[in-house]
Amino acid sequence: MSSCKHFFLVLYFLLFVLVQALPAQTQTAESYLKQGKEKMNKKEYKRAITDFSIALEIEPSVEAYFLRATAKYMLDNVQEALTDYDNALSLDPYNAVIYNSRGNIKDELKRTVEAMKDYNKAISLDSNYTNAYYNRAIAHYNVQEFKEAQSDFSHVLLKTPQDAEAMIGIGLCLVKMNKAEEACAWFTKARQLQPALAEEYLKKLCQ
Repeated sequence: MSSCKHFFLVLYFLLFVLVQALPAQTQTAESYLKQGKEKMNKKEYKRAITDFSIALEIEPSVEAYFLRATAKYMLDNVQEALTDYDNALSLDPYNAVIYNSRGNIKDELKRTVEAMKDYNKAISLDSNYTNAYYNRAIAHYNVQEFKEAQSDFSHVLLKTPQDAEAMIGIGLCLVKMNKAEEACAWFTKARQLQPALAEEYLKKLCQ
């Protein structure tokens, strides 16, 4: 065998060995996102966070930050969840869902003024976003702004007329405003949709 042929055979062998030694094709950010979602569905939040973190290392994305924030929230890591929502909004500052979700955490932390700003922003971005109206109504109620809370619950009903919880919310606002008769009418209406829940308020507040 000529020295030239021998050289190419050796080179081919070395290349074959190197290729075999290489790791399997690196997973994409999308594949880690998919794995994380599957673990979220199984309530394996810590393992989901690992997948979302790897996805973010490969390619930062709004979805990965949002999902990791949600998983962290489920594990009561609220401050870290807030950071991830902030990062998601830095990539997509016009996402109403993220503002609403961040507002929920701030409201839970009793940072009501900040939460209200997030709900306001969500609504300004999507005027049909009933979840933001509902959550803002609760925030108003918690700081005893009952008229404003009633207005937001009413807006929810404009979009979803069969929402029994919004009806009960209006009833509770009216109770606080000393309008018991009107409140009981709303509880009665809600009873047609959610009997067990509404009956509790009827017994407690409308005897």
